Amino acid sequence: MIDEIAEVKEYIKGKIVSSLYEYRAVYLMARYYLAHGLNRFEVRDKIFEWGNKVGHFIRCNVNNAVSHASMNQKPLRSGVTIHISDDDIREINRHFDNRRVKWLALAVLAYGKAVADENNECDISLVGLAEWLDLDYSSVRRWIKEMIDFSYIEKIEVPRRKSKKRNPVSRIRFLVPLQNTGEHIVDGNNIAALANLIF
Repeated sequence: MIDEIAEVKEYIKGKIVSSLYEYRAVYLMARYYLAHGLNRFEVRDKIFEWGNKVGHFIRCNVNNAVSHASMNQKPLRSGVTIHISDDDIREINRHFDNRRVKWLALAVLAYGKAVADENNECDISLVGLAEWLDLDYSSVRRWIKEMIDFSYIEKIEVPRRKSKKRNPVSRIRFLVPLQNTGEHIVDGNNIAALANLIF
């Protein structure tokens, strides 16, 4: 989720995605291939080639995902260096006891450092978090609620259009400092390595 190009390359190499995250994965792959000069039909072929390679039956509307991707001219996120400070670690330890919640808090913090705006707010997908961290979606929902209940983040109510998307996002605001400084560095999307080191 931090490095979108690295995420796409994992799919291309054979990473399987859950049915809940399928549309988002297809959308990201479409953006990747469109940026490399493929036309929409060629992108569609590449996505089905991926599905066949990994043995994944694609259920989402691939043409919609490719068309949606073609409207986003912003490049996929890549090459972002995320720093975690000892103060960040202390804040996580102040708020939580459960090691898995700490791990999720670290991931959410790193993601926030990559994408949050000047108000320390960002959109986040719980399905995306579960997929990224290889966690059960219901556990992620429960632990995010704990993060809200114990004042690490807050959920921002934003009026949204009614959507049939299977992967809705939530708007959150960080209630802890969100500065991209510190001696620990997140290696791409590999939160587990850093979490295992510090917790």
